[in-house]
Amino acid sequence: MITKYRTHPYHSPLNDLLNVSIGRDIGQFFGYDDVATSSPKVNITETPKEFVISMLVPGYAKDKLKITAEKETLTVKAEKSEYMLGENERFTRREFQVGGFTRSFRLPETVDIASVHAEHVDGVLKVHIPRVEPAKPTVRDISIA
Repeated sequence: MITKYRTHPYHSPLNDLLNVSIGRDIGQFFGYDDVATSSPKVNITETPKEFVISMLVPGYAKDKLKITAEKETLTVKAEKSEYMLGENERFTRREFQVGGFTRSFRLPETVDIASVHAEHVDGVLKVHIPRVEPAKPTVRDISIA
């Protein structure tokens, strides 16, 4: 099974306290709606042959995305592109931000890291992670001298 390392890397207990006490997210005081998230959402599916991580990355060109696999960790990163406001311009409502992100996933031992491949179509990044047969323990008779 593939698992995420962190669900909300920037989750703040202060947000929970404010939500309970005044019923609003602290981000709303700064012009952010609560629909914004700091990292893209993912779906992870599996078949007998592979795992597939599907990640929503609208607005990111494929050359801005970097995927690495090292040991049991697969990481997807995007470069940050800041949106600059013009002079005398301010947000009256801000539901999305443009910025970088990093998502890491712990992979099982039964995958073929060398055969991982990805595709980027219509704002969805799909990372295909082929499965391999688990290594069978070898039994060897050892003679006693």
